Amino acid sequence: MSRPVRTSGRRGRPRPKPDTRAAAGPAAGAAAAVAVPVRAERVLRLAGTAVGVGTGVLSAVWELFLSPLYAGAVPLPVAPVLAVAGALGLIWFTRTVTGSRELAMLPGAAWFTTMLVAMFGGSGGDSIISWMGVATILVGAATWGVAGYRLIGRVNRAP
Repeated sequence: MSRPVRTSGRRGRPRPKPDTRAAAGPAAGAAAAVAVPVRAERVLRLAGTAVGVGTGVLSAVWELFLSPLYAGAVPLPVAPVLAVAGALGLIWFTRTVTGSRELAMLPGAAWFTTMLVAMFGGSGGDSIISWMGVATILVGAATWGVAGYRLIGRVNRAP
């Protein structure tokens, strides 16, 4: 009678053994993973956050310009759809680049601030927010809120 084989990898796959061979010159070092210095990592995280925040502002401005979009007499809900897609894309991008759940929410703050500034009229009392713009703000803010809850607010408890 044979004994079952123990596997410690994911989904029953055996875990690969670490490479125990000695490094043989500079060619072996080039194939190994290059460690990024701490300072360079901080600069890259800061640059990724800045790109995410800037893209959040540009996304808000783009959605504001698309909010009064009509095809004849029928309003096209392009801006709310872009608000959801843009929010999810910005969260994915910023979290991937920075590796931080908290920094992934900063583009949402920039997006919402841009939308709030656009809500207030100019010196002539005009406003660029229509009812579709209000729907865009509501849908986009709900997307950022749900994403913030899922990323930061939930506490992972062990079963």
